[in-house]
Amino acid sequence: MNVQLSLEETYADIMPVRQNSSSNSAFVSIMRGCNNMCAFCIVPFTRGRERSRPADSILREVEQLSQQGIKEITLLGQNVNSYADFSAAAAAAGPQQHHQQPPHSRSTTDQQHSQQLYYAPGFRSVYQPKRQGAVGFAELLERVASVNPEMRVRFTSPHPKDFTDDVLGVISSLPNVCNYLHMHAQSGSTSVLERMKRGYSREAYDALVQRARVVVPNVALSTDIITGFCGETEEEHQATVDLLRNMRYDNAFLFAYSEREKTYASRHYPDDVPAAVKSRRLAELFTAYGEGQAELNALEVGRVHLALLGGRPRRDGQYKASESLQGRTDTMKRVIIPEQQLPVSLDSLQQHLRSSKGVLGAQRRPWQGPGAGPWGPMAAVGTGDFVAVQVQQVVGRSTLLCVPIAKTSITEFASVFGSCTPGMQQVPVWLQQVLLTSSSFAESPASGHCMVAQAGL
Repeated sequence: MNVQLSLEETYADIMPVRQNSSSNSAFVSIMRGCNNMCAFCIVPFTRGRERSRPADSILREVEQLSQQGIKEITLLGQNVNSYADFSAAAAAAGPQQHHQQPPHSRSTTDQQHSQQLYYAPGFRSVYQPKRQGAVGFAELLERVASVNPEMRVRFTSPHPKDFTDDVLGVISSLPNVCNYLHMHAQSGSTSVLERMKRGYSREAYDALVQRARVVVPNVALSTDIITGFCGETEEEHQATVDLLRNMRYDNAFLFAYSEREKTYASRHYPDDVPAAVKSRRLAELFTAYGEGQAELNALEVGRVHLALLGGRPRRDGQYKASESLQGRTDTMKRVIIPEQQLPVSLDSLQQHLRSSKGVLGAQRRPWQGPGAGPWGPMAAVGTGDFVAVQVQQVVGRSTLLCVPIAKTSITEFASVFGSCTPGMQQVPVWLQQVLLTSSSFAESPASGHCMVAQAGL
């Protein structure tokens, strides 16, 4: 049996069989392998070199998923944002040209020039990236998002070096590309990053995060951290604690270092941090991460989000699962709302408020039958619907208990708020009136009247 890792195979022509036909989300593989050769990582030895699936094949699959009613797709790859498809360029050049161009040149001058051209400032790698003439990740992301503006697009797992300005620009400019970036730091210490062969310093990473937060306002960030890597000192550990406190990640995946055979670290570094020290440091990292996350959660109360509903919660909490719906925000936070009828759109709600001379002057009126009510036309919502919600409370790590405002769409929500992750200052005046005077737009099953809870009307 030939088990050699291929430099070409991307399985582009194999369409996956999706077992859960009721799901409104799907994953689309766009590339395989990794060229980064981080000291601790086994992926290059198990997945091989990077090779990218032809863009046309990806777009055909995305179009098919859109036709099937999928509302959210996630683009997958071991190093997803280093995507580079040369198939079109190779076809134009003729049959003698290979459709993939794995990077292997190590000319120092050429390598530095390529990295300055294709990487985020301050980042480097052990190889020379060859992307001239290729469909890059920014272009692919834009083309995928244009298939259906009402289908969310996510991607994982990226490498921070490939968050170039053009990628950040696409994320910022397209409402259906989610403002959630996974930027795995691995360590907050430059000296540990050097031993890990990550290709950047703490200062370069900090600058990238700062730039991402400027280009993509209200972006949510997540990260991966390894503690107790070979030779890690207390000072180096404290640099990672500082990173977690200052960056205030929305999500973080924290691990104690565990040696992997065949990696550079296993062959060149002793695994010399005792297990007890690793456990203590890991606990300190969780504490620092929790402090930053708590600060972010405090800022969530009162914010408005766009949630994609995905069914009922699995168990009761500060809500009854049988009477609730759950979903995800653009920023990947879990949302819980009461199940109830809602205004059919934000535009419909606004038009009704105008015609009734504003919510503050509106009187409660009897429920007027299906599809009509004191807040204008109403409709039931469920799995696969987009709903505008306002956060009332944060429970657990990051579950948002919310008041539903209205059924909506990605395009409408972005038009009303200017973004799918709006800040408090982006809520229009007409909606501020609603949010200040009401916490629910539910029909009261007992009275048959539209209930304006806590409004005093």
